[in-house]
Amino acid sequence: MEDVAKTVEQLFGLYSDGKAILDKFSDTYKKLLDDQYFVAQVIDLYAPTPPDDYSDFDAFTARLSALYDDWRKNTHSALKTLNITRYTFIFNNPKEIKPFDPNLNLHDPPKSVEAPKVLLDRLNTQLNYLYKVASEYEETASVKNTDTTPKPTSPTYDAENKAIIFANQIIKFKNNAPFTPNICAIIFSKPDKLWSFDDLQEAWDDMYHYIGAKKPTDWHRVYEALMRLNERIRRKTSKDNFFIFDTESTKINPIYL
Repeated sequence: MEDVAKTVEQLFGLYSDGKAILDKFSDTYKKLLDDQYFVAQVIDLYAPTPPDDYSDFDAFTARLSALYDDWRKNTHSALKTLNITRYTFIFNNPKEIKPFDPNLNLHDPPKSVEAPKVLLDRLNTQLNYLYKVASEYEETASVKNTDTTPKPTSPTYDAENKAIIFANQIIKFKNNAPFTPNICAIIFSKPDKLWSFDDLQEAWDDMYHYIGAKKPTDWHRVYEALMRLNERIRRKTSKDNFFIFDTESTKINPIYL
């Protein structure tokens, strides 16, 4: 338990360090915008002309980037020691960055102005995730019994990055993969549920149950997709029969939950 306490302290310490960077640089960035970037106070027929010199933003980004890179590397190393793949995977693949605030200027923001915002948004997203990880790890460790046998981690599906995280492996789909990510998103929404093939037809067409185009052979595409998924998972993890299915329904194999 002493090692767990040290790990939790380290994770929350990294959170505090990152939060200090975020707060300090967010305030400075706002001042730079107020001082050097024209803010549209009223909607007019023309946009204010932005300044030509962005050297202050470039210098600001360089300082922020150096601190952020150092913090990210230290946090990644700490998460890796937990040996839970989904922690490091999601941390290294933060969600989409919010678009630049259109109210700041009617022009598209120059890269020098937008670059630090991208870093600050990414840091904020990763901080929120790190806090959840530290809290989850602390809570999980506190309820462990005296049995020190490692427990398998339940499989999860990261819809944002289109990836199954299972058996300490990441089974990632291509961004343009047509149907398998949709099937996984549906099944993993309720991992212990027995899903009918009819339920999964929405992976191909979300209007499937409304347009009256059902065919007797539609089950084939679900069956074949599940076969391919099982084989892909087997090759990556050496685990057989991840999905149990017949010609009408499927579920995640309970031994893996």
